[in-house]
Amino acid sequence: MSKTNLNNESDQVLDDEVSGLIAGSIKAEPADRERVDRLRDRIMDRIATPNPGKLPFLTIRDEDGDWIEIMPNVTKKVLHVDNQRNVESFLLRMLPGANIPAHNHNTTELCYVIEGAVNFGDLELFGGDCHFAFQGSQHADASSEHGALLFLQTGIGGEQYDTA
Repeated sequence: MSKTNLNNESDQVLDDEVSGLIAGSIKAEPADRERVDRLRDRIMDRIATPNPGKLPFLTIRDEDGDWIEIMPNVTKKVLHVDNQRNVESFLLRMLPGANIPAHNHNTTELCYVIEGAVNFGDLELFGGDCHFAFQGSQHADASSEHGALLFLQTGIGGEQYDTA
């Protein structure tokens, strides 16, 4: 089946007058909040499982995705969100001098240092080091003097930052 080119007036199926009458006869219905919430949940589940029914692989290239600043000198690139398991996997880039406030862990967090170095209080981690923060634990401030790139996997909403 070929694409129809609607740029040419002779290719139009309906003329402008009929199209206008049809568009004018459609009445907008207020959305049922519960139905909207269910639809949003289905869309988010589909996003979390981007290839349902296909091979269980997802590849994210280096240039894919966006780095989002979550606090000064700290950016995050989400790799995958698994809503069924309540798990989020992401990269965290700490620029030189970055500081992340002390925080509690509502879920277990896996942290793998890809490059650079990061300090959790007196604990210094270097490229290749892996660190687990178990549910209920508390991290001291995290800082990076020269910068670091981290891979983290944690429960969605797994951190609770101190506000004091």
